[in-house]
Formats: sequence, C-alpha cells, structure tokens
Amino acid sequence: MVATMFLFAVPYATELNPITNLFFGSFGFLGVILAALCYAAIIVLMGGYLPDPIDIRFVAALAVIYGVFVINNVLLLVSGTSLISIVAA
Repeated sequence: MVATMFLFAVPYATELNPITNLFFGSFGFLGVILAALCYAAIIVLMGGYLPDPIDIRFVAALAVIYGVFVINNVLLLVSGTSLISIVAA
C-alpha cells in the first residue's frame, strides 16, 4: 500500500491496477488505502469459504503474487525500471 502511494507521487512511475487508479481518482490517497482494504477483505472472505487444504494453498499463492507486485513497485520507485524489464534483460 505504501509503495503504491509513492507510485502516484513520483512522475516517472505509474500504477497499473485499474481499480486502484479508479479509487485514487475518486478519493485521492484515501482511495489507495480503501482499495488495499478491499483486496484484503476479498482474500479473507474467499479464504473462509474454501476447504482447508485449498485455503492454505490459495492464501500462499496470493501472498507470493502480491509479494511480486510489491517487489515490482519498490524496484520501479528505487531504480525506475520494472521487474519485468529486469527479468527480460
């Protein structure tokens, strides 16, 4: 969430998530927090309806995917290049 907020503050980086962009356009930085809370609520609610073995794999997979997005955002802020461009090189 913090890295995403910085993506809106620096001129050379852009947030690609359309929902976060919509919330930011409507509510400003409060919209970024609201989007992050909505994502977390969706994950918790979905995890509550899945059977136990699938639930653990689901949460673990989403944690890994979210981690990759966070790493990409931080790299984009620090170096100006995305994770995709680093891996593709």
